Amino acid sequence: MAAHRYWRATNIEAYGVAGLDITEFQLLAGTARVDASAALTSNVAPATGSLANLKDDDTTTGATWGAQELKTLVLSWDFGSSGDVAVTDIRIGAAAEASRFLLIARIQFSDDGTTWTEWATATGIAWPGARAKTSSNPGPLDPAGTLVLIHFDGANGASSATDVKGRAVTFRAGAVLSTSSPKFGSAALSLGGTGRGDGLGPTQDGVQVAGGDSLAFGASDFTLEGWVYRSITPISFAVLWDFRPIGTNGLYPTLYVNASNRLALNVNGADVIAQSSGSVPLNTWAHVALSRASGVTRLFLDGVQVGSNYVDANSYLAAPTITIGASGYDLVNGGWGGKLDEFRFSRGGLYGANFTPPAEPFGGGILVNRVQGRAAPVAVLRVPTATSQSLPYGQTKVAQVVKGRNDYLTGVLGQGIGRVRGFTLDYVNPLNKPYPCRVRLMREADGLVVRELWSGADGSYDFQWIDELQSYTVLAYYLAHGKLAVVTDGLTLANGKVELMP
Repeated sequence: MAAHRYWRATNIEAYGVAGLDITEFQLLAGTARVDASAALTSNVAPATGSLANLKDDDTTTGATWGAQELKTLVLSWDFGSSGDVAVTDIRIGAAAEASRFLLIARIQFSDDGTTWTEWATATGIAWPGARAKTSSNPGPLDPAGTLVLIHFDGANGASSATDVKGRAVTFRAGAVLSTSSPKFGSAALSLGGTGRGDGLGPTQDGVQVAGGDSLAFGASDFTLEGWVYRSITPISFAVLWDFRPIGTNGLYPTLYVNASNRLALNVNGADVIAQSSGSVPLNTWAHVALSRASGVTRLFLDGVQVGSNYVDANSYLAAPTITIGASGYDLVNGGWGGKLDEFRFSRGGLYGANFTPPAEPFGGGILVNRVQGRAAPVAVLRVPTATSQSLPYGQTKVAQVVKGRNDYLTGVLGQGIGRVRGFTLDYVNPLNKPYPCRVRLMREADGLVVRELWSGADGSYDFQWIDELQSYTVLAYYLAHGKLAVVTDGLTLANGKVELMP
């Protein structure tokens, strides 16, 4: 994660409807707290307590906001002109009541205090207990818009791995997991390629990740990153990540290491970025990242930019697969010799300047509740009170769910990259005028309310990262009138009313 001067928490929601009561809101880099020197401000003053209480590392003091104020609350940190930091996680202190604890917060960064970029959203933050602080899993929070995340953990010699985001992962030829010296976790992907380019060899070891339209990023910013361990000097070239379909060149990114052991980015048959000095180290783990930020694509080795900036106006095509560790264009060229670990593909440009590579695996950060009905051993979970039904706080036993089709178990059909947005209006003769309402997004298949929020002062609402393959109805409760109204219904991806996140 790159360092930035300004950070803020927005779109804040509590467990219940009585407002927010917290005792700490700390920013972390790894496991170290970094917010102590920053100036903390808010656009809405606390109803009780003070902002200083959120920085004193004392869970007996805090700050509260009422339900109305919480709808627009933004907490902001300014680290000063020479104090840029790379925030990777947050830590929240609880007060006495779980119903007023922080449930959701969207974290954003800025270099000028005006233009903000979304970094991550912490959803379903786990209640740590009264007057206690939250815990975290090792590693940074995943950025918003992570599309593929593969840890390559498993048993030695296994020929399968899991994408955390649910995409199909297929090993080909001799690709296996190896428990010998992984970068993180229990194993890494081991490949026996030679980097040949003559088209005469056998099928090269590799891994293919199912793609399609849901992985299309077009002209939007993106980031590809992972850890590489080179055991050979390629005969011709050795591919790290290739978006090309079989037998097709075009506007697809291909990142490879050449016969001089240097990184290069190839698009449509031409190298657009080439490492001009140094090389990918031999028999050593190195972090490699390719990131398009604000329309400029940069290549990084161990957090240091290599090669020149590429002013990238390409609208990249949707790839049917992502090939890892070999050519996607054919089966016999570009095989990687060595190991690969921790592959992540995200929407958004995470790196616009040199940075410190993560010291822990991807996908960590603040602990969140497991509430999606996935198969899991019997465990003790803390279940918050929902706004629509009365549930006791405390410990609830959740039994293992029988494995089956994902949509039967969870109701989930897509990849969670959909978006529904609009405005709530009230007729004030002779015009419709913006009116803030409690807005609910209802899944039409079964009437389930999947999201709920207050529309803004301008009447705007925005439901992000929803199942893009469902059909929805938007309901609005007009508090002053005591009425519930259907704002719009029949919203689907096919009719354009459900959008895809950028």
